[in-house]
Amino acid sequence: MIYTASYFNRQGHHGRSYCISRTQPEGFRLPVLGFFLPPGWLLDKYRDEDVTLCCWERGATYCHRSLVASFLRQLGYEVLVA
Repeated sequence: MIYTASYFNRQGHHGRSYCISRTQPEGFRLPVLGFFLPPGWLLDKYRDEDVTLCCWERGATYCHRSLVASFLRQLGYEVLVA
C-alpha cells in the first residue's frame, strides 16, 4: 500500500517514508524523490512493503500529495491519503 501524509502526522507514516517536497522540516532526513511523481521502482516497492510519501502540508485537501494519490489510483495503485 502507498500512503501519503504530512511530516507532522507521524501516525500516518507506514513503512519507509520518502520526501516529495523540495525541503524537509528540521530533524527530518528522508530520502528525497527528486520530482513530483514517485519513480517506478518505488511503485513496485510498495508491493513488498508499505511506503509513505511525505510533504509539509498538514491537511491533504490543498496539497499536491492528493494529486499524486489521484494519479496513482488511476494507474491502479492502492493509495491512502492521511
